[in-house]
Amino acid sequence: MIQIKPIFGDWKTVSKKEALDFAIWLYKNITTMIDDEKVEYINKNKIKGIQFTKEELIGAD
Repeated sequence: MIQIKPIFGDWKTVSKKEALDFAIWLYKNITTMIDDEKVEYINKNKIKGIQFTKEELIGAD
């Protein structure tokens, strides 16, 4: 089971593609962290059940 934590709201169960789309969106829109910190923050605080790499978040354009 893969879950995401939206900015407003509770944990939501999603597909792998939805989780990746959400993670890419977060990665592009977080402006207060460097790239490696963004990836760690997203994987630790915003997504459960799957982990994404920096390459996945950058190369998925």
